Amino acid sequence: MDVAPVIVWAIDREGTINESRGHALEAMGYRSGQLVGRSIWDVYAHEPHMLECHRRALGGEVVRTQTRSGGRDYETLCLPLKQGEEVSGVLGVATDITERVEALERLDYLSAHDELTGLTKRSLFERHLEVALSRTARHGGHLAVLYLDLDRVKAINETLGHDAGDELLRQVAERLRHGVRSEDILARHSGDEFLVLLNLTQPDGSRVGEGEAVQMATVAAKRLHDSLRVPFVVSGSEVAVDASIGVSLFPTDAEEPTALIRHADEAMYRSKESGGGGTVLYQEIAGDRPAALTLTADLFRAIDRDELELHYQPIVDLEAGTCARVEALVRWRRPERGLVPPGDFIPLAEETGVIERIGEWVVDETCRQLAAWQRRGLTITASVNLSLREMRHPDVVERIAGAVEHEGLPSGSLMVEITESAAMTELPRMREVMQGLRARGVPMAIDDFGAGYSSLGRLRDIRGVETLKVDRSFVSGVPTDDFANRLVAGIIEISRGLDLIPLAEGIETAEQLEFMTACGCPLGQGFHLARPLPADELENWLASAPAARS
Repeated sequence: MDVAPVIVWAIDREGTINESRGHALEAMGYRSGQLVGRSIWDVYAHEPHMLECHRRALGGEVVRTQTRSGGRDYETLCLPLKQGEEVSGVLGVATDITERVEALERLDYLSAHDELTGLTKRSLFERHLEVALSRTARHGGHLAVLYLDLDRVKAINETLGHDAGDELLRQVAERLRHGVRSEDILARHSGDEFLVLLNLTQPDGSRVGEGEAVQMATVAAKRLHDSLRVPFVVSGSEVAVDASIGVSLFPTDAEEPTALIRHADEAMYRSKESGGGGTVLYQEIAGDRPAALTLTADLFRAIDRDELELHYQPIVDLEAGTCARVEALVRWRRPERGLVPPGDFIPLAEETGVIERIGEWVVDETCRQLAAWQRRGLTITASVNLSLREMRHPDVVERIAGAVEHEGLPSGSLMVEITESAAMTELPRMREVMQGLRARGVPMAIDDFGAGYSSLGRLRDIRGVETLKVDRSFVSGVPTDDFANRLVAGIIEISRGLDLIPLAEGIETAEQLEFMTACGCPLGQGFHLARPLPADELENWLASAPAARS
């Protein structure tokens, strides 16, 4: 009683306090026993809720409640004390739960707000957007979504370090807060990307037409540009950043929340392609690419229409001739066109953001197929590709590891591949994702090594990656190109020195296979070994030479 965060008291029928003890009394400014002899009606005269609890208890009711007194939170229980059938008083017990309440409030806040900037997270932004769209659809009017991507932040991170980059993001968030109105919603999407929801009405609350809505959205975007115009000071250095902004309007450009964000994103990328620092309206570019837009709309619905399928390309142990694992590759079978080449839809999916939905489907479907194979006694492991957009998603680790655990797959059943250029573009995020996946039993591989930011110094920043896939552009030169021979052999040796497993991509000929085997490359992949196959055909391929491939 003298050390626990509780208070125990007892009152008689008239409300006189007969017992008052507990360490938590100190937080209320009292000592144990100090309240004895006083009336409960006087002690809690300014807290009617507590008086009501005692009245109910004196009436014979057991009362449980949460109260706040003296700036502290308490879990309170009032028990009627009886002599025979008569209530003779009340026994009260209060436990100080202030720290617990504060922790829960903090968790609730962090679940909806970005810890670095304090801004709304995308998940809460989308809920606000859904409510706003529903209200606007009922009453008429327009809304706008602005998608901001900061320019030149990557160079600042590389020059001043990522702590300076974080400080810059905090300052940018504060500037943007002052650049939006109180009725607008500002959120941090991820990395150096932000979202703004504009409720486009006149100051008197009246609705506006489409032309006025466009003008108001443009003015709002200019206000945000202006808020970033004064240089920032981080780590003692003065730095300048601006933003590429894309704008989409409801109902002109889209009527669904995800479509509005996607179209604003696409407009932002057009601004970025034009040199950055500007604003592009989605309606300005929509007419430029009718075929691409149709393809985008169809692609967005492809998952719901069950048009996507996976093909699995074997990755072979070159020394043993066995299938080490398979790579899951997504294919789109459009009803009117048949299989769409990945080069026709994957770049578009990445540009428009649809790749996040596709990537999630690929992971779930791959895990489901692996579990189905394992139930039939086939021990097959697989790798899936992770795009830069997916890597930026705050829940990517939980999405991937959760899918593996949901199917009950053993640790290491699924590997994640990310291109070298993506890994080197987002090194801090890469480390975070890699560490999170490794902790959950999901290894990683670097794909297309040598085709992007080849840097031996930077390879040390991605320690923990298991496999290094040598880009097919290098493999295509062996064994006829002496420079390619030396380069590939050197990459294999470097991989070994860094405790990475080299994997040669694009083995198309017997001569290339022979060269890679002679170099001691343990793993290979390519059409000469096996083409990507649907699940049932892969099983037939494995069964056709079980001694060599099982």
